[in-house]
Amino acid sequence: FAFDIGLPCKATSNGVLLVVIPNMAGIAIWSPRLNENGVSRRAKLFCELLVQKYTVHQFDILSYASSGTDQAYGPVDPRNQRVDKRMAMPALFAAASGNLKDLQSLANDGVDLDEADYDKRTPLHLAAAEGRADIVYFLLKRGVKLIKDRFEETALDEAKKNGHQQIAHWIQQRETMGVLPPLHGDENTVNKDDDDSDDEEDEPANRRFTKRNTFYASTGSMEHPV
Repeated sequence: FAFDIGLPCKATSNGVLLVVIPNMAGIAIWSPRLNENGVSRRAKLFCELLVQKYTVHQFDILSYASSGTDQAYGPVDPRNQRVDKRMAMPALFAAASGNLKDLQSLANDGVDLDEADYDKRTPLHLAAAEGRADIVYFLLKRGVKLIKDRFEETALDEAKKNGHQQIAHWIQQRETMGVLPPLHGDENTVNKDDDDSDDEEDEPANRRFTKRNTFYASTGSMEHPV
């Protein structure tokens, strides 16, 4: 049974067979008719068909490696699942809204970051149009393609059209030189306040304002916001 089925199993006298596929699933089968070994006939047949259809037998990897058989023509590996194209929609939304964490998670799950919407606009298109610098940098590092949409425009065109010069520079540099400049600080975020600290130190106290653009009256005091 261990060589025929190759899966951890437990049979009971009333026709139940419990099967475990390690790190994947557990299956319970019940059929009262038993064979001479006290195992459900139909449950054993099910297991035999299962290991013929899928590479879940514990010796499958060894047998294919030693025989040189092409697995493309043998049992299917259920662990190698194709990603549904509908999963590209969350990637498009994450890119447009600037949600880098979700986009990274989707990329790690195997979502195609070049998948486009009905206008053939990719996550790079949307991020460049919205000025999502950290998203654009992440996508460029992942090696996404510069694709034309239905309007014959690329993400570079979107960045230029919307005035995002830094993003346009990154895309041009990646396309022409194949490299990206390093980001200051955290690689996953663009530090947009790098230049603010020096400017604040040079200004008099009564002219300073917060980074939230809350201006204060020129009274020499910071207690009276306008």
